[in-house]
Amino acid sequence: MNTMNQRKVSLFANCKQKAQQEITLDEVRARAGEAKHMHVIQQIEAAASRGDKDTADQLKRTLPAVVFGGIFRGGHAMKNLVEGSGLLVLDFDKLTTEQVETALRILREQPSVVMAAPSPTGRGIKVVVRTDHDPSRHPEVFAYTSRYFESLLNLLVDQSGKDLSRLCFLFSIEKLHYNANAQPLDLSHIGTRTDVAPPVVPLSGDVKNNKGQSGENTSLPKGGDRSEVVPQSIPPQNGSKPGAAIPPHVMRKLHMSSGGANTKGGTLSEIADDFIALQWRRSEALSMHLEAKACFKEGQRNLYIFKFACKACQCGIPRPIAQAWAEERYGSDDFKPGEVISAFGSGYSSNESLFGRDSDRLQLAAQALQDLPFGESASGSSVELQPSGDELYEYTPLMPDTVFEKLPQLFRDAVKPQRSGRQRDIMLASALTVVSACMPGITGLYDGCEYSPHLYFFVVAKAANGKNMASQPFKMARHYVGILKTESDRKMAQYIQDKADFDAYCLQMKAERKPVDTSREPIEPHAVMPWIPANISRPMFIKQVVYNGRCGSFVLETEADALSVNKSTDWGDLSLLLRAAFHHERISMARSGDGKKDGFEEIDEPHFAIFVTGTPDQFVRLMGDAENGLYSRFCVYAFSEREGWHNPAPSSQGVNFKQYYAHLGETLAQYALFSREHPAQFHLTESQWRRFNAEMAPLLDKAQDFGFENEPSVVKRLGLILYRVAMTLSAVRRADREIGSSEFYCNDDDFESALAISRVCLEHSKLMLSGFKVQDKFSGSLKKGVSGPEEILAKLPDTFSKKEVVALYKEFGKSETSCRRFVTTQIKSGTIVKQKHGVYQKVK
Repeated sequence: MNTMNQRKVSLFANCKQKAQQEITLDEVRARAGEAKHMHVIQQIEAAASRGDKDTADQLKRTLPAVVFGGIFRGGHAMKNLVEGSGLLVLDFDKLTTEQVETALRILREQPSVVMAAPSPTGRGIKVVVRTDHDPSRHPEVFAYTSRYFESLLNLLVDQSGKDLSRLCFLFSIEKLHYNANAQPLDLSHIGTRTDVAPPVVPLSGDVKNNKGQSGENTSLPKGGDRSEVVPQSIPPQNGSKPGAAIPPHVMRKLHMSSGGANTKGGTLSEIADDFIALQWRRSEALSMHLEAKACFKEGQRNLYIFKFACKACQCGIPRPIAQAWAEERYGSDDFKPGEVISAFGSGYSSNESLFGRDSDRLQLAAQALQDLPFGESASGSSVELQPSGDELYEYTPLMPDTVFEKLPQLFRDAVKPQRSGRQRDIMLASALTVVSACMPGITGLYDGCEYSPHLYFFVVAKAANGKNMASQPFKMARHYVGILKTESDRKMAQYIQDKADFDAYCLQMKAERKPVDTSREPIEPHAVMPWIPANISRPMFIKQVVYNGRCGSFVLETEADALSVNKSTDWGDLSLLLRAAFHHERISMARSGDGKKDGFEEIDEPHFAIFVTGTPDQFVRLMGDAENGLYSRFCVYAFSEREGWHNPAPSSQGVNFKQYYAHLGETLAQYALFSREHPAQFHLTESQWRRFNAEMAPLLDKAQDFGFENEPSVVKRLGLILYRVAMTLSAVRRADREIGSSEFYCNDDDFESALAISRVCLEHSKLMLSGFKVQDKFSGSLKKGVSGPEEILAKLPDTFSKKEVVALYKEFGKSETSCRRFVTTQIKSGTIVKQKHGVYQKVK
């Protein structure tokens, strides 16, 4: 082969071209440095930084693309390979800026790395490795090289790039590492015992990990033993005893796994043995910590496995390894693997957005517990990993990243100023509510009734948790509200003129002794004010909603007490009105006029949206209880997040919220006026309705069989909320594209996003639902825990009476109806049997 700088590869003008050039690596570097390409890359980085994935992808496809695998003629399919280059490319995607910088620093020390550079978006890394392998061996060489660098960087290689003919877009030359003297990677370990973990070349100098602390050098111990070497970004467990040995059948199972299991997802057959062993030890440490709390026992096993899975995900333990540990450790003849897997999957999946958050805390727990055998008390440990009390708010799931990748541009822009995943979620909830209230003329048929998109959202968090960021999207409504006010003022000015003319006419008719034509009297217009203040009396509320008519109304409030402050008064309680408005039900009210003419007011079809934030206590004050129906009409998002200090200086903040959302408000106003001028009915497709029903039916069955007292009503109304979220998203797409037809169908991406959002909000609603009528030390009104069937059963003796069950249910604030459902469900599931009337026994 040629020397490295003269080694030839294939260059294509763009990803769609078949014509190619044979160029050297030196020429690749030169092309990447050309001004025209650097300009496009800068545009891509800018689009990616503002979340505009579509624009970034379009720009990226205009860049030249290199096939580093060799020389291809007539296209880059494998059949067109003329000569292999002995190079392969590894892609690491979806990284943070800090991860990119750390990885590049490590890669520069590796003698086999020819090139390493950030991807065009700046959120990934392209690594060109010299292997000098024959093209026929590419699959095994790629797998081996991937394992090598995954172990080195503690990052996952994107397996979609495993083909030798993989196109690689030109990257930025600004941070390009190029080593013309790169040496071939040692492939002699392939097929040997050390296959999965080739020796790592020692790093020179003191490398820092991704926390900014001094990292341990990963050079080999004397004699070449790798048993103490761990990936550089995972702190070594120096001095710790080896963990429980992995049973051979488990190791075989892990290596045979091909279901997409990952370190947040990749195939485990491609993960190093020492990496598996490390994660197995971490699973052991987590179990030791949780078992020290004595929470794994009969009647609470599923809940324990659920909590173990939540923490395993948050501690960065790959799902198949942690799940295999759970099966080995906790599976038994009366606790089948299927039950373990079911409980584990639910907990792990709901925490994927928090993957790796507590990795460092687990390391501390492992060090604190390293000398304790299983089952021994660790009450003296100062490291807390088990969720309890307020901490359960931290574990509520976030909305998946896929939701934000598929949102219409208006919503992507609305959440862009966020500083955390929680802020991103609540800003999306706020934006959805605002936009749902600004789509006049949009309706959809759900269960035989016509509904507008209007949504109810309540964000629950304690003070200083960053929920104030939810108020920023409120500003988008101001421009639309201003337009409606200008229209109202114009009508009022015309009315004043017409009224003056009519009064003059009346005077003339009176002077001429002629009858007055009353049909000429102008009708006084009402001021349309869709943004209604939260602190409002019930009569004034009805009056303003009547004035607003089909235009609709909305309340946006960051202090829930502004709504609940008047709840104790007859004139100020809006609960009944909010309940009726959710389903556009007729609202009527008769009141005494205190000496004036008595009044009767009604609204045939109120259209109303509301977004409010508050603390847990404020939440309970507004809702009252879960039985009156107001609770189930709200989409709830509850969280707890320790918000760190951020620099408020204008230069660091980088955005003026008033100006930023004013600009988005202009776009929203255009969409609102377009929807008003072109009313349309929203539909789901047949396949979407099938998916909808398949999703909701099991949720309702589960809620009725095992859920809280009022959980079924939450699930039922969740279906309508899901429908309205999908309607809102697709209505924005329709207005953006100016589709004026009288009917439109739900976009598939919008339907999937609505499904995902509703799943997340259901979990949050269930947490809040568990707290009504229960007291604990964390809140005067809320129990931040779960009192489901398993806890109830665990508190009962082996043989118990119905009276004991009723007494226990009253302790949890539940009714006798719920108690009867519990007994019936447990008999059907085989967990208890009826001995005689009113007496039952647990099945061991």
